[in-house]
Amino acid sequence: MIVAAHQPHYLPWIGYMHKIFLADTFVIMDNMEYTQYSYINRNRILDRNGIFFITVPILYKGMSHNLINEIQIDNRNNSKWANKHLRSMEHNYGKGNGFSDFYEKIEPVYRKKHERLIELDFNLLRTILDYLEIDTRVILASDYDITGKKEDELFFSLIEKTNSSVVLLGKGASPRYIDSEKVRHQCSIAVQDFKHPQYKQRSASFKAGVSIVDMLFNVKQSEAVTMLRNAGSYNVV
Repeated sequence: MIVAAHQPHYLPWIGYMHKIFLADTFVIMDNMEYTQYSYINRNRILDRNGIFFITVPILYKGMSHNLINEIQIDNRNNSKWANKHLRSMEHNYGKGNGFSDFYEKIEPVYRKKHERLIELDFNLLRTILDYLEIDTRVILASDYDITGKKEDELFFSLIEKTNSSVVLLGKGASPRYIDSEKVRHQCSIAVQDFKHPQYKQRSASFKAGVSIVDMLFNVKQSEAVTMLRNAGSYNVV
């Protein structure tokens, strides 16, 4: 059984979704400290001029040390943010081959008022996973008391609480920051081998690393499912 973990992201990129696809259990680390200017409440999409961010407004003071699952959405001072995000998607992707199919799935999530950021991120993630026919078990770390101040401690907590035998690291992660010998007594370590799929975008040259909604709006559902499943595997290290 393979377990992978990551902080929640707002409309994650394709590599994040591929990592979930490779795992049997994916743990959303919602009980870690919130990091400002991260992808937890924003992500990148494309318009005719290139890449730009769409951001969910939050109530946050820089030195408050809030956990991710404590972060509140600022619905009072920015009540129309959800409509703006939907209009941005419609304006920039309305003519895409996958727009009508995916938009009807994602719109109801935005129409529901979410108080906490983790609720929004989780519901959007579940919608995308269902659309891509990914049946990986997805859980919140806070629900299972999965914690660890060091990487090794977190690994042991992950395998113990999820009954897994392999911990999957994402693309770009390095095992050299882990006491590999110590960890290997408890589990195996694998690293994602992700190959970014290319598809037709609005931009003249392909822009990798943007939110997965860019792909889902631009290609048909069946094509998106195939692209994700063929985007590589993992290597045991």
